[in-house]
Amino acid sequence: MNKALVTLLMPLVALSCGDKRSAEDEIAGQCVGKFAEAYFNYNLPEALKYCTADSRKWIRFAASNISDSELDTLRARTDRAKVEIMEIKRDGNNNGGTAVVKVSDFMSYGEIGQPHTIVPQAWCELAFVVEDGKCLVRMEGLPQNGMSGRAPGPDE
Repeated sequence: MNKALVTLLMPLVALSCGDKRSAEDEIAGQCVGKFAEAYFNYNLPEALKYCTADSRKWIRFAASNISDSELDTLRARTDRAKVEIMEIKRDGNNNGGTAVVKVSDFMSYGEIGQPHTIVPQAWCELAFVVEDGKCLVRMEGLPQNGMSGRAPGPDE
């Protein structure tokens, strides 16, 4: 009887663990998505709400590199940068991970002294952590276009 009960309960336990994992990934995707949406549309005060305290210096740095003419260009744009979370990769201890993000039609941060340009599409990885039950983006620099060797698929 006990063996039959275990046989019936094991798939349910496995399914419930999978559901918890996908729910956590959904929460992480929402957090990273809200951050990226704000960040790549230069709503930097909003982006601050979704990043760790030690990441805020990077948001301040980004804000300090936007000229008045670039702000005017951003305000005049009728279209907004589009963000799509392509993949959530969790770390081994489930305290965070990285999200692969596709960003379209955003104004890039140019080199110092160089004008910013509109980028049709780029990829970046954003790290996230879970602090006090809340998911936050952790920045160790400004997001960069590139996938650490991973090329986007044909329909990405």
